Amino acid sequence: MKETPGGGGEIWIESAGWRNVSKEYDPKRSGVPFIENSKPYYRLDNALKMVGLSMANYVNLNTPVYSRVGVDSDRLTAEQQKANAEYIFNYLSLQGWSKEAICGLLGNIHHESFLNPGVWEIQDDPFWGYGIVQWTAYPRTRETPNPFLHWSGLTVDTTNSMARDNPKHLMNLQLEFLIWSAQPAQSTWLSTMGVNSYNSPYAMTFNEFIISTNDVGDLAKVFNGHYERSGDARNGTHANRVEHANAWYEYFKNW
Repeated sequence: MKETPGGGGEIWIESAGWRNVSKEYDPKRSGVPFIENSKPYYRLDNALKMVGLSMANYVNLNTPVYSRVGVDSDRLTAEQQKANAEYIFNYLSLQGWSKEAICGLLGNIHHESFLNPGVWEIQDDPFWGYGIVQWTAYPRTRETPNPFLHWSGLTVDTTNSMARDNPKHLMNLQLEFLIWSAQPAQSTWLSTMGVNSYNSPYAMTFNEFIISTNDVGDLAKVFNGHYERSGDARNGTHANRVEHANAWYEYFKNW
């Protein structure tokens, strides 16, 4: 996403997937892009409307993300958690996720990390969980690398430095990894296992999940069973995730 001045003090945005067009800019028609270096640009507010977002959504993507290096007891403040939830909501909305799917995910993130991308299950031990959904090495051997750290090329030290100095980049990496790791080729999103062994209410592909408008509590269980496969999902005690998902849906329902 590239911004450039469009004249008159407005901000224009390179189409970059918004829509392929080849019309010249007509200043009397604000919805039509202008061409610069063979690339079409839209005025930012019109580009956001194309994906159903307001200018406030975009502005929130440019606000800080918060992180705290530590363990579960080293939590972000309530306001910092809310800011991170808003960032995640807007990040995924821009990629076409439904409100219900995002809040189902947020219910799990809230349970796992209280929305802190810098949290360790055991301080500085990559054998245990790390990050917003507490990615954990599998199979459970000391020789198996933590999947997020392995994918990102980060070490314990560089991860902690990023959490302190550039938490937005760390959050972006974790959201990017989550989406990448849920693709079919990675064999991490396991629908049949989610239903048969982890109390998911039904089977869905990842691509079905991200656009679903089903009950948000059910979607929290789907994500937990299909992707996280946590102990509380196996024994059916994942009501806390559902509660968090419903709370975030109440917060975001009018966005």
